[in-house]
Amino acid sequence: MSTRECGSCSLCCKVLDVPAVYKPAGQWCRHFRAGSGCDIHQLRPKPCREFSCLWLAEDWLGDEWKPSTSKFVMAWEYDGECLTIYPDPKAPNSWKLEPYYSVLKQLAARHLAENRLVMVVETSRRLLVLPDQDVVVGTRGDIFEWQITPKDDGSGQFDVVFDPVSDGRKGGATRFDQSPSQPQAASDSISFS
Repeated sequence: MSTRECGSCSLCCKVLDVPAVYKPAGQWCRHFRAGSGCDIHQLRPKPCREFSCLWLAEDWLGDEWKPSTSKFVMAWEYDGECLTIYPDPKAPNSWKLEPYYSVLKQLAARHLAENRLVMVVETSRRLLVLPDQDVVVGTRGDIFEWQITPKDDGSGQFDVVFDPVSDGRKGGATRFDQSPSQPQAASDSISFS
């Protein structure tokens, strides 16, 4: 358990959406004040009180991972099954810089073997981070179910199938092809070592 504190970092007050205070993702909360933090800190809504970024919770993340330094916030979604990165809209590719990108790729490989994911949630879209590529899988507000299945050929590769359950579309699960960076027809799949 970490004993870290936010200090001057407040990037979560910008990148996350908080419907309880009518705060959209990617914009500073109207209750945030530069230099002093949250104006309603003692009365802030439950989602704000309960939120803790991964840097606060995990000592293995060095100071370079602090959101005010890295320019992205990391947190768990889906009951700890999805490590989610929320980049600052002013630095949308910050997670692709080193030392972050190579570590996120390693985490993606390890998490897939555990049926967990690494995702990036930008202002308008979600990207699945895989060891060998990053794939757009939907919009920010989509909610997914997924299935990760090891291939039977002993290659150490996996098939990943996504099924958005909140976007109102019908048509079932989506699979992805290894080479393109966009979702493909339902017969395609993602494979990697």
